[in-house]
Amino acid sequence: MYGKRTPGGWLFFALVLAAACLFLPTASFAEATEEKVDVEHFPDDWFWGQPNRPEGHIDLVGRKLPELDLVDWMNGELTREDLEGRIVLIDFWATWCGPCIAGIPKMNELYEKHKDDGVIVLGVCGSSRGQERMAEIVEQHGMKFPTAKDHTQEAARKMAVRWWPTYILVDRNSIIRGVGFGPDGVEKGLAALLEEQPPPAAEETETASIVFDEDQLMGWLEGNDKRKQMLRNWAGQPAPELHLTNWTNGEPATLEDLRGKIVVLDFWATWCGPCIASIPRNNEIYERYKDRGVVYIGVCHPQGGETMAQVAEEHGIKFPVALDADRRTIQAYHVNGFPDYYIIGRDGRHLVPDIRNAAVEEALQVILEQEEQAGPAQEVAEVPGS
Repeated sequence: MYGKRTPGGWLFFALVLAAACLFLPTASFAEATEEKVDVEHFPDDWFWGQPNRPEGHIDLVGRKLPELDLVDWMNGELTREDLEGRIVLIDFWATWCGPCIAGIPKMNELYEKHKDDGVIVLGVCGSSRGQERMAEIVEQHGMKFPTAKDHTQEAARKMAVRWWPTYILVDRNSIIRGVGFGPDGVEKGLAALLEEQPPPAAEETETASIVFDEDQLMGWLEGNDKRKQMLRNWAGQPAPELHLTNWTNGEPATLEDLRGKIVVLDFWATWCGPCIASIPRNNEIYERYKDRGVVYIGVCHPQGGETMAQVAEEHGIKFPVALDADRRTIQAYHVNGFPDYYIIGRDGRHLVPDIRNAAVEEALQVILEQEEQAGPAQEVAEVPGS
């Protein structure tokens, strides 16, 4: 779709875009708290709507990226801190929008090409119409980069979104550099920003870089080929935050608290026979590796959750368990069965999402062996209840 185009092809694309265009109320820019920064403006012909680009788009250039309230993340959850020091390409899209769907391969390409250059591609499903199909569309079209719902349309209002897709570039200083790029213009803008703000020199980290054999990794994952490919794309992406209550066998903890630990999430339910049957094995793995910085957390389904503490005591669960009262964490991780297991690295990123029960210990052994080969084990702080 984004290769060489004939004039007729461009005309068709423009007509489809015009047909799909949905005009929204523009933001009240007077409420912006940040003063505008003097930055170099990109050429008008890189944007849709030129030579009469929307005033709201132009007004945003040079302003600080506002907070965006996004929910129901897929392909990893991003926080404001994750965006700091990164060039961010924001793709406001809609499930019903043909040009948005046609643009996914190009966005995937830019994501894969520049993810090691300090570039983040962020998808925002911004139209209220059809948001319930976001997960379906992401899986069906193989979207690889993090995406989430603009459930109140407030993010679209803040960013003066007037049509779908709307491509926005934000520089490493969190300054908006352009809104409403055309499909070729966004690539030019990204190249210009990378030239202006090159990737920072690689920093040595205390955590070893874990690299799995591709066939081995795919063999560990659960599901059909389409789900496995989606899970494979999650590897290396920030894991969604934990929103849990009623902690038992340990104090409340967030992924930030658990930085420096390898985290195994055990999604289970009090009514789930296989979950109960797996407790002895999970206890064994937890006990065997806890002194090497491995933490187990049982995430309990809310149905039957009122008996969670009782079940944990009756069956002798030794690791922390907590209740996902509103299913927010279950939904963020796209859990599709119980028990489901997810392994998160010491840096808070997915290592092996939705791994088969029987493969958990094998994966942990591979991870820990690679860390040992890379050098002395990282010293980690104790987490309450670990």
